Amino acid sequence: MIEYRDLTADDIDGLMYAASSFFKERGTIPDQGVTRDILLALIAHEDPLVYGAVDGPFVLGFIVAEVVPDLWTDTKVASEHGFYTLPQYRKKGIGGAIISHFLTWAEERGASARLMINGNVDDDKAVAMLERYGFKKSGVFITKEFV
Repeated sequence: MIEYRDLTADDIDGLMYAASSFFKERGTIPDQGVTRDILLALIAHEDPLVYGAVDGPFVLGFIVAEVVPDLWTDTKVASEHGFYTLPQYRKKGIGGAIISHFLTWAEERGASARLMINGNVDDDKAVAMLERYGFKKSGVFITKEFV
């Protein structure tokens, strides 16, 4: 049975499995130890959101986000670091449930919400899903990585 909740240190193995799938789909291979340490640090603090859909030891989908000041508008924004649902669990309402929680969490903190689709820049399906929750495409995210 799927449970939606804040993730804890006890969920780290399932979260790392889902995060690894996320990175593989993006075509990146970050240092697993560093990713694990960052996720555990975020989980340990009260303010960041580390939330997911869990079935036993498995994390089926997750979002990691923080509220930060927006330098350009002098407001607060809930900015996600990662939002992902395992491919075999897509189209089952999991991503939508996670986004709904994220939006409530952001609103409770007086922040607007921001998501970056930076894994698949042209992912029309992800954009369409997020538009159903009131998101609007507002720019292009480009990067240069130094390896």
